[in-house]
Amino acid sequence: MGVAIYVIAAIIALLCCVYPLFVNSREMLKLYDQLNEGNNDEEDDERGSNTMMNVWERVVISEPKPWLCYAFVAFEVVFFFLWPFISMLVLKNGPIGAVFFVLGFFNFLWRYFDASSVLSKYGSISDAAELFTEESDGITHNKKYRFSQIVGGITNNKGRWVWTWIFVFVFLVVWFMLAASQTSSATITAEQRGPRPPILLLDDFYYKGADTLAYPTCKLTKGFELPVLDGQSAKNVSSDLGDYAFLSAMAYEKESINQYTLQEWFGGGVVDEVDYVNKWREETGTQSHPVYFKLFSAPAVNTAIISIRGSETMFDWLSNLHLWFASGVAQIVKWLTPFGWIWTPIIPDLLKVVNGVVESQELEKQSYYAVTTAFVEAVRAGYGGANYTNVFITGASLGGGLAMISGAQTGTPTVSISGPGPVLPRKVFHPPLTVESIESNVYNFIPERDYVARLGGRPMFYQNAICIAPNNNLFGCHSMWRSFCEINYRCGSNGRPVACRCAQKFGYPKPEKNGTRTFEEACAAANETWYDMFPDVPN
Repeated sequence: MGVAIYVIAAIIALLCCVYPLFVNSREMLKLYDQLNEGNNDEEDDERGSNTMMNVWERVVISEPKPWLCYAFVAFEVVFFFLWPFISMLVLKNGPIGAVFFVLGFFNFLWRYFDASSVLSKYGSISDAAELFTEESDGITHNKKYRFSQIVGGITNNKGRWVWTWIFVFVFLVVWFMLAASQTSSATITAEQRGPRPPILLLDDFYYKGADTLAYPTCKLTKGFELPVLDGQSAKNVSSDLGDYAFLSAMAYEKESINQYTLQEWFGGGVVDEVDYVNKWREETGTQSHPVYFKLFSAPAVNTAIISIRGSETMFDWLSNLHLWFASGVAQIVKWLTPFGWIWTPIIPDLLKVVNGVVESQELEKQSYYAVTTAFVEAVRAGYGGANYTNVFITGASLGGGLAMISGAQTGTPTVSISGPGPVLPRKVFHPPLTVESIESNVYNFIPERDYVARLGGRPMFYQNAICIAPNNNLFGCHSMWRSFCEINYRCGSNGRPVACRCAQKFGYPKPEKNGTRTFEEACAAANETWYDMFPDVPN
């Protein structure tokens, strides 16, 4: 069945592309043959020319020798087609080599056998127009001008230039990302990354929550209950959405900072299990893989939350392209096409076919989600003797998208913050996702005007959220800390600290105070404490 699909696609391409090219070129040749047959230069010299000429500029046209043309063709075929194609076969990348061969074949036909090539061989349309005379053929200058406009549109098609520049732009972007990724380390741990703004948390200030319906999912209940100690026994209570947003941000921080921030946020009892994660990565040989994640545990209640970091390196951005670029293109085409929504049911199958042709098995093994899913399965299976009874996944941006993929593959409850969705590309992953697995395990928090979070399609359970970023800030709503502040402000702090950056950086109202300090005094004191504890972090 798989081979039949490719054969059918090739036949359709031949009928829709090659045959029209052949017919158009044949008609163009016939047209010029007719013009040349009716042309008699001697008669024109005797009776004089009736053609009106309007010269706009003087140009010198030189025609290369045939051997030079053949040399150029040979150069292009060898260096721009055969050499890359043979290199792909040598590297055993057959699928991409096959796609390259088909695209190169069609490009060869369009370049050397279309109407513009015929015109370049027989001359410009102005030369052809001089073959007509009003007396012999009854063709007016208006008709000649119209003919010139039509063929001029063939030789200088604006659409061709637009698409050429689009492909050049995409190629340069991908090339730049590949070059940048090769000059930096594939894996950047939290300890290796550059300085980040201080996380200033205040426990004597609070947000009471907005007096609106935002948001029904401030408290996550079914499937997301967190066990807490009530005396000597544990009971399940609803979990705060803000806790997951906070932990998704902590995936970016190093262990020493997390020891402080986790203590400030939870009041103790939550640990950044750095050694646990490092041991698993060493044993599985994934310590050099660019994907990065943390495991936060609450030993008292035997609970673990896996937090996956978002885009940090060029490898991360290339992973974004690998997983969601095709989905984004399909969505744009769907939005621009009238009644484009009718294609939604078959988009997952189309993406599966495209991905099956292009992606090699080696690329599949290097996918970010393959590593995160393996780690989640190991944690659920009791790796290291931990035997956690409650396992959850969270992440923001790319980390949120990976969290949803791994959550659906392993049946683990997942809270994503601004993550690109797994719905449209669900059949691309290995193993593929089902609609039921996504609906049963995945939740996504999606701020308005967050275009990244709309890639890949929204899962069944998601929360549309307000974003107060300025309208001229294109990616201002795609911010994990802005989402954290949005949740903290509208849902209420609920006994958790508030962050100074919510009011100072993101424009939220100042929180209400429980003590005598002003908000400015409290943030200044927290800033001083931060740099006393972490003097190696630049201020």
